[in-house]
Amino acid sequence: FAVGGADGPDGVGKPAEHLDLKNVDARWKEIPDTITERLALGVAFGDGKLFAVGGADGPDGVGKPAEHLDLKNVDARWKEIPDTITERLALGVAFGDGKLFAVGGAD
Repeated sequence: FAVGGADGPDGVGKPAEHLDLKNVDARWKEIPDTITERLALGVAFGDGKLFAVGGADGPDGVGKPAEHLDLKNVDARWKEIPDTITERLALGVAFGDGKLFAVGGAD
């Protein structure tokens, strides 16, 4: 999965896409854009969902938004989940035991 990022020196994006590695001749395919434009976010997969957490909406804006995409129904679009307590970018995100973990990063 590729989620968010910068589309130039001043641009922040919200595109998302995936590559099916079971198909050697596959190409990247678009999935719905995230709700929030950002770069340097953390991404994790678990329980059939793709999670996008934190990040920055530009050179001065560090955020704490969080959302998920149900990969069993990608047409349903991303849905907001509770924000993290701490604003941060370049964080590590992991899913385990039914919990989503946000670790480290910079504010």
